Amino acid sequence: MMSHQSPFHQLRYGFGDERFNSDWIFSKAAYVSPSMSMRAAFESPKSPWAFEPVEENWARTIVLCTPPDADPVYTFWMPFPLQEVPNYTAARAWLNECQTNHGADCNSLSNPVQGMHLIDVLDSRIVDVKDLLSPRWLALSYVWGNATHCPPIQISGTDMLPDHLPKTVEDAIEVTKRLDYRYLWVDELCIDQLDPSHRASQVRKMDLIYQGADLTIVASYGDNKNCGLPGVGTTPRMEHPVVHIDSGTVFSIGPDPRSSLRSSTWWTRAWTFQEGYLSKRLLVFTDHQMTFFCRQAAWMEALPLPPDRNSAALNADLSHLWTSLWDLRSSPYIPTPLPPLIRFETLIIQYIDRDMSDPRDALNAAAGVLHHLGQGDDQVLNFVGLPYYRGPKGAEIPI
Repeated sequence: MMSHQSPFHQLRYGFGDERFNSDWIFSKAAYVSPSMSMRAAFESPKSPWAFEPVEENWARTIVLCTPPDADPVYTFWMPFPLQEVPNYTAARAWLNECQTNHGADCNSLSNPVQGMHLIDVLDSRIVDVKDLLSPRWLALSYVWGNATHCPPIQISGTDMLPDHLPKTVEDAIEVTKRLDYRYLWVDELCIDQLDPSHRASQVRKMDLIYQGADLTIVASYGDNKNCGLPGVGTTPRMEHPVVHIDSGTVFSIGPDPRSSLRSSTWWTRAWTFQEGYLSKRLLVFTDHQMTFFCRQAAWMEALPLPPDRNSAALNADLSHLWTSLWDLRSSPYIPTPLPPLIRFETLIIQYIDRDMSDPRDALNAAAGVLHHLGQGDDQVLNFVGLPYYRGPKGAEIPI
């Protein structure tokens, strides 16, 4: 399986969602050692490690081979076998790299929203942002699930957290601590579900809450809030066998993370669609690994961030990984960036394909996206969801 050909010649198309081809790995492969061989393996339902033809529609994964004598120059981009627990050091490095070097695209200024509450993960209580000085927070995006199996969290009237929290919320609190943050926003706890006026005001400002978060933790595994974040608490990750042979090491790094995300229940929900799209950074937990997305780059545990700031890999343009995730890629007939009304249409088409438990939430679940589209230089406003283009700020366009 080892070869001295370029990774481009060694990597076969066909893994992951066909819309992505293999652009994730190709983006990385351009900077790895020429002595490292890559293969796309296809997991057969009958034989998990059987190699099958590309055209067969199997669940897919990626298998890599690494030589034992790799040139140290290239080891920064050597893949790493996945472990049982998340690599929090890598996650902190991804976040720091984005905050330090990605400019305005990923680092828009944000302020707490009026009436907003946050979870203080160190004191295990809920606090009002008006009592905090310039707080920085993370947000959680997750699927609540069936109310029969996942009843609402009961807040007792004090500011202390309940004794028993859903596994996903507990795990998100742990991740917040591991990333050296103190505050976390979780809708079910930070919005008063029994106060219609508070709920309505916070739902309308959902874009500001998620855009204001330094990072959104995405719980893409499972179909309810008790499934947890794989590897963080008691929910295990998928096993990824590692085979050591004389000529190197063979191991799986799982499927393309975008394919895992797109096949999740999280991807199908209307509320979580706007939460993910409005966030400036995502830390996605699948049952395989942890993945970071922002508007300029994307990293996953198995292909980590090189520590060399001058690395060509670090400075490569990986913004297409974000746009491909949300299907915002332009065609030859559509200029980049997308014209305002086409962007509105693209997002609404994606939104209406998603599910919601209560159809009466149709406008609420899109309120953040609609508010977001009405901001900036090219504003697309709406009347109960029907768009009209106001035009660039300052333009004399009658409404």
